[in-house]
Amino acid sequence: MNVEIKPINKGCAGSAFSCLREDRNNPLNTTSEISREYFKNEVEKSFSGYHLFVDNEISGHLYYSISQNSILPFTAEDDVILIICTWILRKYRNMGLGKSLFERLKEDNQDMKGIVVRATTSPIFMYYTHFQRFGFRPVYQDKGYVYMYLPLKAEKVKVIIRKERNINKEGIFILRNNFCPMIPFKVKEIKRIAAELNIHCEEVEVNHENIEKYGIDNGVFINGMKYPYNVGDRDLIKKIIYENLY
Repeated sequence: MNVEIKPINKGCAGSAFSCLREDRNNPLNTTSEISREYFKNEVEKSFSGYHLFVDNEISGHLYYSISQNSILPFTAEDDVILIICTWILRKYRNMGLGKSLFERLKEDNQDMKGIVVRATTSPIFMYYTHFQRFGFRPVYQDKGYVYMYLPLKAEKVKVIIRKERNINKEGIFILRNNFCPMIPFKVKEIKRIAAELNIHCEEVEVNHENIEKYGIDNGVFINGMKYPYNVGDRDLIKKIIYENLY
C-alpha cells in the first residue's frame, strides 16, 4: 500500500471532500460544486490542509485554519491551528493514517502554539475520542461539541467560542458558509420550501467581516430564532415556518 500526504492548493478542488467518495450516490454531491468553487477561492487564504492518497486514490483529508485567518464559529489567540475537518475513508481506518496526517501537520507548523479542534460527541463524524488518541485533551464542552487542545509551543492557549448576535431579522435569514457541501445542500432545500410558500429569504455568505458582525459562520433564522440545518423532514420545515411566520 503506497501512502502519500500532499499539501492542498487551488488545483486540488476536484479531489476535495474525500468524505463524498464513501458513497457515489450521496445527495451532497448535487451541491458539491458550490463548495469546490469556495475551495478554489479560499485555499491558502482562510484555510490550508492536506490530501491523503492511497495507491494514488484520494482517501482522506485534513483541513485547517490559522486562528487569525479563520472563518469559523470558534477561534483562539494568534498563531493557533484550528482544525476545520478531517476524514479517512472507512476502509482505511484503524491503520494509523489519521495519525500520519496529524504528524505531518505538526511537522509543518512547529512555529505554532498548538492545535484546537471542535470535536463532536457523535461517533459518526469528528468524534472526540479519535482526537484523544492523537494527544488532544478536552478543555471545554458546549452544545454537543468538545473543544480539545494539543500543545506545540504553548501549554495553554485562549480559545474563543463565538456567539451569535445581531440576528434580529424578520422572516427567513440565512447565513451560509459554503466550505462544507452539507450547508449549500440544506440551504437549497430550505430556499425551495420558502419559494413554494412564497416567502422571501435573505441570504448572506459568511466572510471575515460579517463573521465578526454575526458571531457565527452559518445558520437559518426565522424571525430571529435559530433553527438547525439538519431538519430534513419537509413537512416539519413547513410546520416551523408556518408557526413562526403566519
